[in-house]
Amino acid sequence: MEGTDGGTFAIASTKKELKQLMKSDADVVYDERKGKLFLNDNGTAKGWGNDNHAGLIARFKGKPELSADNF
Repeated sequence: MEGTDGGTFAIASTKKELKQLMKSDADVVYDERKGKLFLNDNGTAKGWGNDNHAGLIARFKGKPELSADNF
């Protein structure tokens, strides 16, 4: 999904999807199983990117449903 500033937002509903999205060009990835929001700063390379600027950016209690409209 397109975000508000031209970035892309993706949702993972399984562990397999999360791993696939980690290697995608999605800029922000939401793991709806655990309520965690990640910044994917390295595009299609393995991992989330630079440890100082990427990875877990938020953890939501109650695992809410999020979409690009929330940003």
